[in-house]
Amino acid sequence: MKLLKSFFSLSLILLISYPFTALATETRLNSMGGTKLYTRDNTDIFTFPGTIHQYAGQAVGELRAKGNNDQYSIGFQTEEESFGTFGVYLNNPVDYYFQDIKDQLNYLQNVEIERKIDVFYGRKLTGFDLGLHVSLAIDRWLDEDPNGDGNKDDKHKESAHLFSVGAGVSSDLFDVAAEFDFPGFKAEVAKEEETIGATGIGLNGRMYLGNKEGLEIIPVGQFYIGPGNYKYDMGITGAKTEEIDINKLELALGLGFNYHIDKNNLLILGVKGFGLDKFSYDEKDGDEGSGQTMTLPGVYFGIESQIKPWLTGRFGGSQIYRSTKETYKPKDGKETSESIFDDDFGLTFGLGLHFGDFTLDALIDEGLFFDGPNFISGTNEVMSTQLSLLYNF
Repeated sequence: MKLLKSFFSLSLILLISYPFTALATETRLNSMGGTKLYTRDNTDIFTFPGTIHQYAGQAVGELRAKGNNDQYSIGFQTEEESFGTFGVYLNNPVDYYFQDIKDQLNYLQNVEIERKIDVFYGRKLTGFDLGLHVSLAIDRWLDEDPNGDGNKDDKHKESAHLFSVGAGVSSDLFDVAAEFDFPGFKAEVAKEEETIGATGIGLNGRMYLGNKEGLEIIPVGQFYIGPGNYKYDMGITGAKTEEIDINKLELALGLGFNYHIDKNNLLILGVKGFGLDKFSYDEKDGDEGSGQTMTLPGVYFGIESQIKPWLTGRFGGSQIYRSTKETYKPKDGKETSESIFDDDFGLTFGLGLHFGDFTLDALIDEGLFFDGPNFISGTNEVMSTQLSLLYNF
């Protein structure tokens, strides 16, 4: 079966690329070595909904790829004293591993869950802030006469959805949050039916130790589990229904150091001491397989400096060591495995331009430093690979 054959090769890609959460105003911390979890930033609302009170009165636009509307998103959050804080984000990207699995199925090829709507609500309570977060992505597709013979009994129908709900509490001392994901795909072709679905549960937490105006130490912990099931029913009486249990597991422990050198300069160091990312499948009365990536360790570094009242400079880097292992066990055969060790290094640069209540953040293309702009080198290098526009009101 195509799905089963593809699971083994897909697992490595999924484990390396899957993140815990989607971002909103991404550019600032992406240009600082990806230090998101190890400092305070308005991107926190997607991981820790309780922080929304700290960033009320903002509108955000994200341009992730030049000229690509599918990669753009926009949102705002505002506070009304008697009601609380409310926020909406449109066209946010979904990076969920089911989307990649879906592409390997027999019939589920015409629907996707790549963009979603996010809604936030929060209230400030005694001693802490409460935040709620709901996400929704849906898609539908229908061909009433795929064979062109006028027989609508052979219609091809597909659907996909991702519904997520989360809640969190935050204070000056900690952020804690839980999330629940309910993704699903379904295809009906004549009497055949193919489905895949899961229930994901995630827990995120971090503490703040020390002085946030000087040196602040931030322990971080994350956990996610997503058991699911795949079924393929041929619609023939007596025929066996194919069934595969799947599971996604993530675990990460890290420590961040935020050092405010002075009021204009910030240094961030984040260390992921341990990270486990595992995907496994078990076919009923059939084959088994898994792929896992361990991070030992990942180091993230970023610097931000207020050069002028209207200009902020940023740069950062990351060094990540990974151990990847894939295992495959056929129904009636011997288990085999393969292990790979690798490391990645990245360097990033960014600028923030401030115009009154507007801030434009840019992730600078490194090619610009080597080749210069077009009128000097004649190259087609873009100046920026990502932009964020933030308006405070």
